[in-house]
Amino acid sequence: MTDDFDAPTAEQERVRQLIGEAMSMPVGDTRCELLERAARLADAAGEVQLGVLARLELVDAYSELRRSELMLAPFAWCRKAEQRAPEAFDESLTHWLNWQHKWLPGALVDDPRFSLAQVGALVDDLAAHYQRQGFSAHPVHGIRLSVAEHVGDEEAVERHYAAWVAAEPDAMSNCAACVVEAQIDHLVRRGRHEDAVRHAEPVLSGQTTCREQPHGVLTALLPALLATGRTEFAARAHLLAYRAERDLPRGRTSVHHHLWFCALTDNVDRGVRLLRRHLDMVTDPPSPRQAMTFATDAALLLGRLPAAERDRTEFTLPGPDGARRTLTGESLRVELEKTALELAARFDARNGTDARSRWVRERLAAPDADPVPLAVPDVVVGPTPPSTQDVHSGQSPADTQTRGDSGDAGDGAPLADPVELAGRAVAALDDGEFFEGARLLAQLPADLDALLPSALAAKVAAHRLWREVAAIPRAEMLAELDRMVERLRAEGEHVAALRFECRAIGLLDAHDPEAAALARAERALREAELLDDPQALIATHLTLADVLSHTEDAAGDGAAGDTRRAEQLDRAEDVATRRLPRRVAWVRVERAALLADRGEQGAALHVLGEVLAEPTPAGTRYAALRAKARLLLDVGEVEEGLAALDEFTAFAGTVDGPWHALALLERAFMVDHLDRGGDRIADLVATVAATRRHLPPSATATACLYLAGGYLLQGRNLEAAETLEEGLRLAGPEPDEEFELNARYRLGFACGALGEHAAAAEHFGAVAARMGDNQPSLHARVLDNLGRAHSMLGDSDAAADAFRRSAELREREGDPVEAAGSLVRLAQAITPDLPAASAALDRAVELTRESTEDGAAAEHANAVGFRAALLASHGRFDEALTANAHAEQLAVDLGDPDWQAFLAGRAGRIHLAAERPDQAERDARRAAALLTADGDEDTVAGVLDTLTRALEEQGRPVAADPLVRELTDRLSD
Repeated sequence: MTDDFDAPTAEQERVRQLIGEAMSMPVGDTRCELLERAARLADAAGEVQLGVLARLELVDAYSELRRSELMLAPFAWCRKAEQRAPEAFDESLTHWLNWQHKWLPGALVDDPRFSLAQVGALVDDLAAHYQRQGFSAHPVHGIRLSVAEHVGDEEAVERHYAAWVAAEPDAMSNCAACVVEAQIDHLVRRGRHEDAVRHAEPVLSGQTTCREQPHGVLTALLPALLATGRTEFAARAHLLAYRAERDLPRGRTSVHHHLWFCALTDNVDRGVRLLRRHLDMVTDPPSPRQAMTFATDAALLLGRLPAAERDRTEFTLPGPDGARRTLTGESLRVELEKTALELAARFDARNGTDARSRWVRERLAAPDADPVPLAVPDVVVGPTPPSTQDVHSGQSPADTQTRGDSGDAGDGAPLADPVELAGRAVAALDDGEFFEGARLLAQLPADLDALLPSALAAKVAAHRLWREVAAIPRAEMLAELDRMVERLRAEGEHVAALRFECRAIGLLDAHDPEAAALARAERALREAELLDDPQALIATHLTLADVLSHTEDAAGDGAAGDTRRAEQLDRAEDVATRRLPRRVAWVRVERAALLADRGEQGAALHVLGEVLAEPTPAGTRYAALRAKARLLLDVGEVEEGLAALDEFTAFAGTVDGPWHALALLERAFMVDHLDRGGDRIADLVATVAATRRHLPPSATATACLYLAGGYLLQGRNLEAAETLEEGLRLAGPEPDEEFELNARYRLGFACGALGEHAAAAEHFGAVAARMGDNQPSLHARVLDNLGRAHSMLGDSDAAADAFRRSAELREREGDPVEAAGSLVRLAQAITPDLPAASAALDRAVELTRESTEDGAAAEHANAVGFRAALLASHGRFDEALTANAHAEQLAVDLGDPDWQAFLAGRAGRIHLAAERPDQAERDARRAAALLTADGDEDTVAGVLDTLTRALEEQGRPVAADPLVRELTDRLSD
């Protein structure tokens, strides 16, 4: 910079303040407005250099926003300023201006209002300017290639690509990873998909500091991955790339690639969600070219929706001044396709070719690729194949038909007589054969009521309602059941009315006096006794027994309630034995529940075994299998219990429906509870798919929570984060609190592992703020993770607060080892405050010095070891070396040579800081001798760095030193 910055005036200070203010803002309109004000103020004050600085920042901002056309004016001003006031440009500003110059041709290409001649003149000007400055033609060849591909000049494309690859990159070239991305784009356009995948390998297997990579390369690779059948790679590439840029202004221009991907890979529902999130690209695209590409791929996506769904689906588009307009999916598709073709025609008219119109039409006609399963399955996932044989009774579904069935509906074709079909469906369901009943019911048209006798229509309506019990909120379902019971009674169907009254009672909260569950159950039993129908009597006895299982008698005597419950089961079994033997098994399943509640699990399992050994109605077998699985898990027979759950879910899938989704969800809960999800990913994915088909969004959200748990156990943090975010979306704006806390807690871990530390801090912070005092150990763990996230963000004050609170909770709960860990992290967060950090370490050492708990010795050594780093950071080198030597001895005691090597290397770094290179060299060589074959690469690199610096400071040769060569070779391997 020039001397203008050395003696600031009031005007200079104000301009700098505005620039600083702007750069503290996120990239967006506010930043741009502040930079424009700064530029005008600098001009008014005659401050050329500050005017240049403000405008270069402005060009960067417009580039970030992909508003290419807005870059032209501030850049042109800077170029003229360079000519009239070269003294205002130091080396840094000159480099910056030269770097931005290469962006301008793209701005003209992206807007058909600029002629092809203007584009060519600007590229030629760039080439001449770079040549005068002594720069390579490498970036110019890349730009000429881009222009040639845009206009469809195939001969020029090949010529410029060859020149680009042959040219030597230099300071004006994009970073190596971004160059690879652009070259992959070219290879994909040429159909060289395997070459594209190979070309990406160096970027994807290495490290890059570019903020646009590796997600830019991953996005460019998507077509090649699909074309070569690398579906798993494609799924991960899509998720990583979209996730990296979805919230960034520059990411708007890559979204269309992900819409295209979702359209072709059977992920249309996800694509529609992405489209909704980025509808501003329809109404406020950054350039005409981006408007064309987005419109094309969005129209392609909407075209993959079934026509009826397109007509039902609505999109609300943002507009100026808050105005909005709503379009159906089909209307939006038509509008987008028209926009794409009109813009393509404008580009072609400018270019004198038909390349852009051909591109749009070919893109819209793209064939489907192979389906690509993502982390969370979308709605269109096939049901689990139905069982052909009942695993216990040897019955096939056909054997479970209601007595008197002819079996002629088994092929799924509708019966000619809907009345007969409806009657058979109701009979099967009333008899407990809900698979057969559900199959028959599904064949009935939804608007059949008018064709049926009114009594039969009422029964069909009641069964259809009950089928949705898991999908309708409880209060709403209770109200509907009450209306259905009244309708059945009005038709004289008193037995059917009682059966559905019993189901309503089962949904009541038995502990809520307002619900009056016990009174309703007793009243239902009296009504059944008057009717003297065996089905009604059994149902009401069992309902009363169920209510009694949740309540005590008026005197608060649980034993008395238990006795009454047993009496009801005895009476139900007596009725079944004498009058309806087929229902005995139903009663015995409830008997097993009573035995289990009494602590007689062995007897309960024996009863269930007897039930399952005999042919029983599907409803009874479903209940018995579920009860058996629960009992086995309750008594600690984990493997047998999981096997029983598998048997239960397989049977439940005989016919796909809500019952199957509920069975899968129950298994998923237990798998998650037992931390077995890592081995059950396929089962958990199937659970999400089934709940999407049959249960409300809140149930699918819960299934997502369990699936994410499995992904976390596998270390698949990307998939876990995607799944948890989908779960939170499905849970809605007011989710169940326990679900939300669990989901956000897990999401914090996933985001932290992905390097998304701001998101991790947000999630852990939300959980910590809402946790009560009833789970102090968990609260402390949340706070500790919150502190780690803040540390990664560089917010030492917030980190220190979280670590301090975590340590206090852990110490209060009698967990000295974990408390010490939090205290060491607290000391790291407050390192500049030597007394406070030392106090935290003193307490950590005190807590672990005499402790015999697991991990205490390691945590003690960790505290002693960090004291050395703390003292060294404050220049107290001799004390630091004493503490480090103490930590080394502890490492020896722990039998941890790798940590000892790290500490020996740190002793060398302390000696370097104390300007004792000879002693630093000795410690570095000692550390190298301690390194094991599996030693940490960072430790090896640290030892090499210390040794190299020590030799340099002593004026001794480095490259020829054998140990330097050995360590360098080790890192190279």
